[in-house]
Amino acid sequence: MSNDNTWVSVPRMIEMYKTVTTRWGLTDDEYLFVLNLSSEEYTRQLAENSDNEPGVETEFSLYLRNRVGMIAQIHTAQMMVAPPGAYDRFIKTPYALAPLNGLSIKTYLTTKNSDYEVMQIVRWLRGMSGPFSDV
Repeated sequence: MSNDNTWVSVPRMIEMYKTVTTRWGLTDDEYLFVLNLSSEEYTRQLAENSDNEPGVETEFSLYLRNRVGMIAQIHTAQMMVAPPGAYDRFIKTPYALAPLNGLSIKTYLTTKNSDYEVMQIVRWLRGMSGPFSDV
């Protein structure tokens, strides 16, 4: 069980995730790929975890908290490092150097989805945000 002050329901985590991924322009398949879940698993887990009691953590809610947390960190760091008005272009522009190696952030996240690979982008963006690296 987690602290009730920090507990977020599965539906609320999904809502936050959808807000970011909609802004990124992800398709339904990309949305699921970034979550690292099949359509069947996603549907089953939502049905099983949508009405948990406040403060009760499940294996899925912990997984979702971790994955959505990484995506939220990427989103926040992008907002900090992208030039004003260029957020949408920033996620879709290819970068020649590591860790993207010629891919855009969007393409990277929709083709590589292990926790390690997603954290590579979090760390890269944190490095770019300088004194604001604790996003």
